[in-house]
Amino acid sequence: MNNNLHRVPKMIQYLEHVVAVELEQTLQRYYKVVRFDQGSLDPELWYERFAELIPQFKGVLYSQYEFEFDIWLSSFMLCYNHTLLELKLRYLPVKTDLEFQQCIQLLMHKLQQQFCSVNFIEQLKKRGDIAAKKREGELEKYHQVTQYMHDQTLIQFFCRYHPDVVPQISILAMAQHLRAFERQLKTLTMQYGFIYQYRSVLRDCEQQQYVAVYSLAFNAKLMNGLAKAQFINLMNQLWQHSSQGDGQWMTVELIHTWEDRLIDPVCLLLQQVQNLEMEDMIQRNFSLMGGKIDELVVRPKGFKLAKATIMKEFKL
Repeated sequence: MNNNLHRVPKMIQYLEHVVAVELEQTLQRYYKVVRFDQGSLDPELWYERFAELIPQFKGVLYSQYEFEFDIWLSSFMLCYNHTLLELKLRYLPVKTDLEFQQCIQLLMHKLQQQFCSVNFIEQLKKRGDIAAKKREGELEKYHQVTQYMHDQTLIQFFCRYHPDVVPQISILAMAQHLRAFERQLKTLTMQYGFIYQYRSVLRDCEQQQYVAVYSLAFNAKLMNGLAKAQFINLMNQLWQHSSQGDGQWMTVELIHTWEDRLIDPVCLLLQQVQNLEMEDMIQRNFSLMGGKIDELVVRPKGFKLAKATIMKEFKL
């Protein structure tokens, strides 16, 4: 395997998959207490929790403008930046600094104000509706481009990484690999007559890695068994090249040959979706393996976790 320029220290895996997740969950619990149960609010307990987590999150704090977040971490970043401005600080002080306690306490106060604001509560209510409307809109586009295409071949292709490099792959690196992969994939799918393509990026919580799920619909009259095998092989080559040799590809056919290998959550997810329709993939009508597969907590700025591509002739 190549020594990838996008490799990062192993700590990035812990930061993105553990610290960021714990911080988001802590923010959610803090919201519930300050919003619905202030009588049980223990400032010292919450101070200790935030004082433990926030310094571990400094790798993202220092490069926060490279990332996008969900409503919880976005609210945290807003309050964090305003705290620094108010205290005339450039960075989070070290724990031994007298200003550290003041910084965390002021940040907690600002979070409490934010979580009790009408604006935040309304955003929280609308979040699910916005996601549902996006999926409905995508589903409508898919139905429009396939309304006369009654015989389709659906290919499920998963992009992940070899186990020995997983600890060194950040979401920034994967986003760059996927962009390179999709630039080359565009030409390949056109050659094989694709109709519609949908891609999701998910997080394998158990193995602390990312996986990209590609669902591609083709005209079944053009995509026969031999063409399908050729296409999957070419996709594998593209992913290997785009990931600089660090990628590992997966299809249902490949898993069936792994009789002596441990089947992990990503393999189980692939087995689950093999019989699903494109509508199911768009609407997320599949199990996330009891929480073993989940959404991303941090993502690169401008990077879409779900993305659809339509055949050029059918652009809407």
